[in-house]
Amino acid sequence: MTPPTTGRLCAGRVVAVTGAGRGLGRAHARAFAAEGARVVVNDLGVGPG
Repeated sequence: MTPPTTGRLCAGRVVAVTGAGRGLGRAHARAFAAEGARVVVNDLGVGPG
């Protein structure tokens, strides 16, 4: 297992995450942001009504 990074692994990169409203998409978006990426998120948000 590798040790945690310093939070700059993705510095200067732009990442698009679809399905970022919950679950794995949300976790990935947060992880990329924690590593210094600029994150673009998208989610349909389909629900009742």
